Amino acid sequence: MIWLALILYLAAVGGGIGFAVLRGLGSWRALKRTGGALSAEAARITRVVDGLPAHIDRMNASVRRLKTTTGRIAASRARLDVQVRAIRETRATIGRLLWFVPGA
Repeated sequence: MIWLALILYLAAVGGGIGFAVLRGLGSWRALKRTGGALSAEAARITRVVDGLPAHIDRMNASVRRLKTTTGRIAASRARLDVQVRAIRETRATIGRLLWFVPGA
């Protein structure tokens, strides 16, 4: 009976140790996979961060072009407003001069 209990005890201890070893190996493999994924993600982030100055330079160039274009549009809009006012004044003057012509 003692021998049976000893065998069961040793089997339980061996099974527990085997279970712990297998879980430890599984955890180690998961840690290595996670570390590899983290390394790959860190490398991707590094590449993106390294490319930021070029993006910022292109953005600054675009902002300069946008400011220049906005200035040209404002000047064109001012010229258009002057021309529209001139056309309205001309129509009003023609309307007063040709009051007797229908539709004028």
